[in-house]
Amino acid sequence: MVGLFIRGDERYRFLGGNPFSLTSGSQQWHEQHGAELARPRITYTTHVDDVYDEVQSDGNEAGSQGYVRHLEFLLPLSQSALRPVIGFSMTSSDFSSRFRLPSSEQADFKNGLTAIAIDYRMRLNRLLQIGGMLGHSSNGGKTQWNYRSEFVLRPGSNVSLLVQVSDRASWQVLDLDINNVNGNLPLEFQQRAARLSVIYSSRTFTISSTALHSLISSLPDEGRLAEAHFHPEGDIDDLSVQTVYAMTEKWQGVLAVEWRALKAAGSFVFGGARYGMLREIQYDDILIQIGSQYHLSGQWLLLMDAQWRRLRGAAYGYAESWPFISVFDSPVSSRENFIARGSAEFWKLHVGAAMPVTSNLTLGFGANYVHLIPELLLSSWESRVLVFGARGYQERTLPVRSIDLGIVSGGFQAELAGIIAEYSFVQFVPVAALRKPDDPGETTTTGPPSAVPSVASRTSGGQFHRLSIAYEF
Repeated sequence: MVGLFIRGDERYRFLGGNPFSLTSGSQQWHEQHGAELARPRITYTTHVDDVYDEVQSDGNEAGSQGYVRHLEFLLPLSQSALRPVIGFSMTSSDFSSRFRLPSSEQADFKNGLTAIAIDYRMRLNRLLQIGGMLGHSSNGGKTQWNYRSEFVLRPGSNVSLLVQVSDRASWQVLDLDINNVNGNLPLEFQQRAARLSVIYSSRTFTISSTALHSLISSLPDEGRLAEAHFHPEGDIDDLSVQTVYAMTEKWQGVLAVEWRALKAAGSFVFGGARYGMLREIQYDDILIQIGSQYHLSGQWLLLMDAQWRRLRGAAYGYAESWPFISVFDSPVSSRENFIARGSAEFWKLHVGAAMPVTSNLTLGFGANYVHLIPELLLSSWESRVLVFGARGYQERTLPVRSIDLGIVSGGFQAELAGIIAEYSFVQFVPVAALRKPDDPGETTTTGPPSAVPSVASRTSGGQFHRLSIAYEF
């Protein structure tokens, strides 16, 4: 969630984000080709995210939490001109959400992962560098191999090209309990991607562009006939361009434009029989960001940027009561149909600053202000006879017209005797919510979101912490 509003390298979260770090990944592999040999390094990073937690007096509950733990080793293999480097990494993550209604309806979303990987890169000559990754990930007893291969071409001192292909798996499960009917919707898939990135860099100007195409498919079914699984098919396209221009020695500007589109469909299968289907899923995301940074005296850094982003999506399909209800209890399976459409558009203003306290310690803070306009329409109905007719039609919308919130960030970066420590926190602060009227003659209500509900509630969350400790030998 925090990445939706605070973009760029996560090391700069303590500044509230850094739009100039959007090109840092491309700049890194552009510069690595002719860089000196990397130093041995071990890094441990942990994230603790308390996204949201609410308990209402009428029995409604909602919550979302997550964590990530990551350990990484980087080891140069020799001092030869090939500059071979090998890396090992281990990651453990978990993200979960819960929804509880007093009518005994509940839904739980779970996405956990344990992964290990080995990376390798080597410079073959002045023009070519190769690299790769082989990894193994597991979730709830399910395992999958992941890989990535890449080639960095440098036809000139100012130009680099990255060609990359990858294959990875993802497991996510939505556990449902509705009217004492238990079941799960596994949202698992395999993603094969091809990426082409080009970067041009000069003393005053850097432009980085990336095109990415991904194919979404189902995971193998071997040994899984006795459990529910998901069969998706689809495509994802990504395009991005970031430009950095040095207006003066101390003043730089950045412009970023990004676009993503997804189109997919999928079916839910149990025991070889289909019990649900997403007939079509559509999603698009467009972003424009402009910013500047100014280096003040004493190595102080001041960041300012503005961002506009729009996300839109739609999906429709159905789910059947089989296999969650025995055919002896219900000889005819009931079918619940749904159509969902939604969007989120927001404008964001950001200011951040880094303040060196000593040569080894830098403090930072940042502030973001977000104006968000969400839209959601969810329609559902039950088929009357088999797949024909309709009954129990319901339509739900978001009661909120717009949301204003602040995002406060802070932290530090410190280095001592080869040890590099980084800590950042992010706190979301609700400012105001504008509700939609229940009828045309009703006036809307503004104020902090906590004042909007008609029932008493206890809310907390909106906190994100990151700690990283690295040691260079």
